[in-house]
Amino acid sequence: MRTTILSSEAKEALRKTVRGLRGRLIDQLTEAARGEYRLDVALDKAKLPEARRCRRERLEAWLDEQARTQGSGMGKRSLPVRDRFLQQAIKEAAYTLLNRLVLLRILEHHGVVSPAVISGGWSSPAYEQEFVHYAGPLTGDETRGYQALLDTVFAELAIELPGLYGPVGLTTLFPVPAATLREVVESLNDEALESAWGDDTTLGWVYQYWNDPEREALDAKIAGGGKIEPHEIASKTQMFTERYMVEWLLQNSLGLTWLCICKKNGWTPDAESVLPVLDVRRAEWRKKREAGEVALDALMPVGNGPESAWKYYVPQPIPTDAVEKAPSSIHELKLLDPACGSGHFLVIAFDLLVRMYREEAAHRGESWADAEIAESILANNLHGIDIDARAIQIAAAALWLKARLHAPDAKLSRMNLVAPAFRLAALPKDDPGLVRLTDELERLGVPRDLTRKLVESLAGVDHLGTLLRVDQAIAALLDDAEKADGELFAWGRRKHRAALESRVAEFLDAHAAEADLGLRLEGEQLAAGLRFVRMVREGSYDVVVGNPPYQGITKTANFDYVVRNYPRGKADLYAAFLERGLELVREGGLSALLTMRGWMFLGQFAACRERVIKSADLRLLGDVDRGAFEDVPDEVLATVMAIIRRAPADAGAIAIQPTP
Repeated sequence: MRTTILSSEAKEALRKTVRGLRGRLIDQLTEAARGEYRLDVALDKAKLPEARRCRRERLEAWLDEQARTQGSGMGKRSLPVRDRFLQQAIKEAAYTLLNRLVLLRILEHHGVVSPAVISGGWSSPAYEQEFVHYAGPLTGDETRGYQALLDTVFAELAIELPGLYGPVGLTTLFPVPAATLREVVESLNDEALESAWGDDTTLGWVYQYWNDPEREALDAKIAGGGKIEPHEIASKTQMFTERYMVEWLLQNSLGLTWLCICKKNGWTPDAESVLPVLDVRRAEWRKKREAGEVALDALMPVGNGPESAWKYYVPQPIPTDAVEKAPSSIHELKLLDPACGSGHFLVIAFDLLVRMYREEAAHRGESWADAEIAESILANNLHGIDIDARAIQIAAAALWLKARLHAPDAKLSRMNLVAPAFRLAALPKDDPGLVRLTDELERLGVPRDLTRKLVESLAGVDHLGTLLRVDQAIAALLDDAEKADGELFAWGRRKHRAALESRVAEFLDAHAAEADLGLRLEGEQLAAGLRFVRMVREGSYDVVVGNPPYQGITKTANFDYVVRNYPRGKADLYAAFLERGLELVREGGLSALLTMRGWMFLGQFAACRERVIKSADLRLLGDVDRGAFEDVPDEVLATVMAIIRRAPADAGAIAIQPTP
């Protein structure tokens, strides 16, 4: 394993590479598909060879189905819808190809895949030194057999990563021109990208840079007076978080919780020997900066070991009840990123947790194998929810890679990731899943009209994600059913709740719209519906950490649920997440979110601010203000990092602002 940190220069080169490849891939795959299937000619007149005709029939059938689901029917009225879905399918094929090649390049860098195929391209060891000598007739195509070699490698990787390397949507229907493949492979061999392949956030940056044009188009839509539709919210609000922000939030939430665990068990944490040394060095560095011996923006050198794990921690008093309510072991700690995107927070939290596991084992005088640690972190500690199913699959792949690099022999049994992409809007009354749910709940004593009311309350899950209060929806249903059925229903309320959760989860699974994690796991993975219902239970987490979406509600369509259910946070989605984060953590737990800073002083956030100040324990503010994001102009986005504890207000808050 060769770890590198993505330099600013490499990051900019990656941005230009991904954006450039995006446009060319989509254009060239579109042109190739039109030529391959003669899409401008009716199928019955295209005179295609049999195999190609069968593939086009499959594509036409899929486009017809999409048009029907949009209510466009057949004929000329359906043409714009069909064209839109054709472009969607081609775009999926394009980004799937790029993601496959990028991840393969990363795996080669770390020695997980050897000999290399992407590194060196047609001059790579796998191709030049091995494949061409044994491939025979396979080298007769326009890629000289390179595509066949890639297909072989992809098939092997699909055993563990079927969601990325296996059959994805209609990708197999879209041929990749030889010149296009060569261009992508050569671009990924650019020396300017070298530091990208050993950085654990590169997959996430590729994902953001691919989606940036869509976000920019939606910004223009808002500027022109338009509103963001529910299906556009994921693209509009994607903002990959800078590494220093992730580390600051994690070290002051997960790190603080670890200190509480140590204190609860009477252990002396390693941090106690590291933090005083860092404080002395910071003081010395400030003197050098003031004396002009180092540049004003120069960063203090920090070691890779314990110093790096605590470099952003802000020393602070630890409340007594925080120690009492802390988990007894790192095995028990639960962390959630409520809008996890491609998993940046979770990937970096993995490394911190590994250090904590090893430290706890030393305190207990035990030895825990690397595989045991990796398996426990993914099965017990880390949780992530996002409304974008593609992002969740990338997060799953990134965590799989983390675990694989840490412990190649780890047997991953479970990942607590979910994209609640359930098609529940405008369900017909005779929908089989709805009929079954209604019948089953009626046998439990729930009237049919109450079941319909519950389903209507869940209809926004695919664009609300973590903000959907499933707990409260089920509780409201139980209350209404109890009123209808009296003491008999109340007597079995707890049993009814468990049954309701199970039935609702099965109903959600019946309407899943996307592929799941895209991983082959050793254990039995809970279905997506049950995973989601369990993961949004209030009071479940020790730490909720992340960078939730920023989007004013007045610029969105069909977000009445947020206005009704989060009146204090209805001005912007991030404010609703501030409130939701405090609901999801246990008593004494920590919410650590990066948000825009307007909630601290603007009038429209007064109720949200009052909730944080008077009803919770605001521990720490890192007011990074403008210029916090390297890729965003200074005046466009001003942000703050807030650590808030679910506990009565305390007088001891700390605020830090690096710039005047």
